[in-house]
Amino acid sequence: MIPLISPTGTGLLAELRAWFGLTQANMARLLGVGQVPVAQAETGARLLPAAAWPRLRALQAASRAPATALPPPDLGPLRARLAQCRAQA
Repeated sequence: MIPLISPTGTGLLAELRAWFGLTQANMARLLGVGQVPVAQAETGARLLPAAAWPRLRALQAASRAPATALPPPDLGPLRARLAQCRAQA
């Protein structure tokens, strides 16, 4: 029998699926389990097998990738519109 371990959070599996845009079947393939155990684990009806947790933790670590900096916005159009509004006021 495969040993079971407790989940670290009730919504962890569903949150990671949503983060990566995965279906339950995709997540199951990544974790090396069937789709039914993933569905049952998300509802709390069953725990994931212990063998799936290292892969789940790796996905969790990957979801914490640092955000890339956004370029500064082009304020030219906003300033032009603001000038128009002030002129009409």
